[in-house]
Amino acid sequence: MDETCVRAMRLQLAGDTRTAEQLYRGILELAPEHAAANHCLGMLMVQRREPARAVAHLLAAIQAAPDIADYWLGLLEALLQAGELDQADDTLTLARAHGLSGAAVEEFSARLNPRLRAQQELELMAHVAARRLDAAMASALHMTQRFPEHGVAWKVAGVLAFGEQRHEEALRALDTAARLLPGDSEVLLNLGTALLKLNRFAEAEEWLRRALALDPGLAAAHYRLGSVYGFQARMAEALASTRAGLARARIPPTQEDQDSHSNLVNLLSYDPCVDAETLYAEQCRFGASVETPLRGAALPHRHDPDPDRALRVGFVSGDLRNHSVALFLEPVLKCLAGNPRWRLYAYSSNALEDEVTQRLRGYCAGWTAAHELSDERLAAAIVADRIDILIDLAGHTPLNRLTLLAHRPAPVQASWLGYPGSTGMRSVDYYVADAHWLAPEHFARYFSERLVLLPDRWAYEGDASAPPVNELPALASSGLQFASFHRMNKLNTSTLALWSRVLGALPDSRLLIADIFYDGQQAALEREFAAHGVGADRLRFRPRCAFAEYLRCHHEVDLALDAHPYAGGTTTIHSLWMGVPTLTLTGSTSMSRAGRGILGKLDLDAFCADDADAFVAKAVQWNRDRARLAQIRAGLRERFRRSPGGQPELIASHLEAAWRHMWRRWCGGLGPESFRTTDLIG
Repeated sequence: MDETCVRAMRLQLAGDTRTAEQLYRGILELAPEHAAANHCLGMLMVQRREPARAVAHLLAAIQAAPDIADYWLGLLEALLQAGELDQADDTLTLARAHGLSGAAVEEFSARLNPRLRAQQELELMAHVAARRLDAAMASALHMTQRFPEHGVAWKVAGVLAFGEQRHEEALRALDTAARLLPGDSEVLLNLGTALLKLNRFAEAEEWLRRALALDPGLAAAHYRLGSVYGFQARMAEALASTRAGLARARIPPTQEDQDSHSNLVNLLSYDPCVDAETLYAEQCRFGASVETPLRGAALPHRHDPDPDRALRVGFVSGDLRNHSVALFLEPVLKCLAGNPRWRLYAYSSNALEDEVTQRLRGYCAGWTAAHELSDERLAAAIVADRIDILIDLAGHTPLNRLTLLAHRPAPVQASWLGYPGSTGMRSVDYYVADAHWLAPEHFARYFSERLVLLPDRWAYEGDASAPPVNELPALASSGLQFASFHRMNKLNTSTLALWSRVLGALPDSRLLIADIFYDGQQAALEREFAAHGVGADRLRFRPRCAFAEYLRCHHEVDLALDAHPYAGGTTTIHSLWMGVPTLTLTGSTSMSRAGRGILGKLDLDAFCADDADAFVAKAVQWNRDRARLAQIRAGLRERFRRSPGGQPELIASHLEAAWRHMWRRWCGGLGPESFRTTDLIG
């Protein structure tokens, strides 16, 4: 039999492959496991470029004699010829485990790897293009293990990890991708974005600048730089970068371009150099930019125009979680849930969910996870839910869906809670506010919406776990203890200069700045105060902390200082609950009046100033009148409970009246109008 095999090999070498094949098959009929005959017949088929037929014989040869290197090399050649690259790669690993090595193996590996890498990259990109994200991540991770120097795989793995909010993992992958692909501006953009999400602003700025050095027209890098600067209250740079990105926006603009235009409006709201007219003009430019392309394409509303029927009310927000919007929304939903006159629906544009999200779900008849839905698909979902009144809870804040509202998926649309200013959109009919905050005679002209004035725009039920209000600390100290609990992007140069004047006028006073959350932030603030003559010994800093600890910090504070022009809202209410009034400076924009609006409803106008001199003078006056300040502190929580905002049932009833009035006007074919709910229900 072996002599027959040798004869067949000679015939094969001489070119008589037909006779050789007959001899090999004759051997295998008698001895199917004959290693040499299987190998030689398999290689004959490889020679004929029939690799699929060859593989079975070559596998049989290896099974019979696994230690012969030529058998493994023959199988590898057949698999490569057949295009079975993954199987060839697995077989090569198995062959090496059996001790196969040497120049022939390395030569085969050098031939296999480029083809395998190209094939796997094509598969990876196909998964990405089809948005098969789980498959794409698995493919990318496999490639990073098989080809650790393949930058594209690291890039995709980083982007996908970032999209799943795994920012540290994304950072590691993108850092590797940047090392392997230093000329890929998109990789550098993604790395800068990941660093931004981790509040590593100096590093984020560096990588974003590198991306722009490679591609100055990369609009997204300009937008991200705007966010980097905005978080640090570097408003002039933030605005310049965002505008530079918008100047490079595509035509028609992408969703990112439109979102960045909204972010420009938000940034302008923090700029002390911007007045109400300038801000409103930009809000309206945004509105026109998203509404003009959709003019005449509004969705049809085939709703039953019965003014008294039960209504479906939808809320669109990215903040249906542990967030200030949810803090003020939940007390109202508690009052409305289960009322047969209203069916509540929510459309969440945030992938993140928590225990607050779960509670909010319980108040709603329908809940849609909208973070991956386009405007068109989300609008269709809202139409399918037959929403009568759609409430935007974001305005020009992150994760808003204002461009969705331009499609007009509901007959009546309004904005409430999220952003203290106009959307600038004609497709939003109403803005829900209160007269203490927005006197209509002054502010109606700065809103494209009609103003709906409740007794209070907030509904706050307090925190049952909050510690009791303590005695005024200043009664036992030489000076007032001031504090700021604001987000850091509110602490612009103008605000810090104002606070420095207060500290200068009261040499025994000190200032606590809470919510320090990124490296270098304390040092930057100390430098800023030093430039205004305030030493570091007058300042105290606290890192971002848990909510209970944040509330306890108020026990150390006599008086909170408001930011300008974007005054505090949630922080002011929390401080009031803890017995700490806020000294606020009123300006021309709606956001600069937020503090006055809150304090006015509690008859605390004595803490409201109309200019910087009055702000400093009031701080000095309250330092003198500590007994009165202590008296206010002791009764402030109860005063808040008696105020409109401390009575969620009251606010819910006025909101119901507002919705019903909006709906009746639509049923009657009437356009939106400004109104006060007290005129409807007394």
